[in-house]
Amino acid sequence: METLVISAQTRELKGRKVNKLRIEGFTPGIVYGHKKESQSISIDAKEFKKVLRSAGENTLIDLKIDDKEQGKVIIHEFQTDPVTDLLTHVDLYQVKMDEKITANVPVKFIGESSAVKNEGAILVKSYDVLEIKCLPGDLIHSIEVDLTLLDKIDDNIKVGDLKLGDDIEIIVNPEVTIISAGAPRTIKEMEDLEEKVEEKVDNVDDGKEKTEEEKEGEDEKVEAKK
Repeated sequence: METLVISAQTRELKGRKVNKLRIEGFTPGIVYGHKKESQSISIDAKEFKKVLRSAGENTLIDLKIDDKEQGKVIIHEFQTDPVTDLLTHVDLYQVKMDEKITANVPVKFIGESSAVKNEGAILVKSYDVLEIKCLPGDLIHSIEVDLTLLDKIDDNIKVGDLKLGDDIEIIVNPEVTIISAGAPRTIKEMEDLEEKVEEKVDNVDDGKEKTEEEKEGEDEKVEAKK
């Protein structure tokens, strides 16, 4: 795979003033890491989207700030405006190649379950993402779960059944079920389930307690939505 590079500039503008950057085609962001003081940066939005399409998350990327090499980073988080699809904020995590990091990796279900095909079983998924711990160089893009292991109703696949090698640790109890083949529900059971869901919706309290934003990046994300 080709080496991917993000070129950024030191950013002085903060708070509401970062909207000026967005208008000019740049995205405000923050780079931080273990034992590293966070640094405010700006990135060309078009260039970042090109890297994102090629790398996705959990891929090592070379970072330059003001044309100076900064080492390897991963795209930890990014936000876009839900209406305009404008990139509004980017978080980059700087890694040390000899220190393990944690990352959330999507679960990819492959194959076809005989329990579903032959017995009408219903797949019950408990996890779409799993947290792993490994050296940056051992990061993976997805965790494959083979549905062909579900031969009959009540079969399940647990975290402990996954084999990712000695270099990657899954930070979830190995006895936890990722997916299972449940018995098909009767019409009566489906009606009862719908009634329970309706009751829960009717009893929902609309009041939501606001949480305190703890860092500059969160403030900027809020400003981006205004």
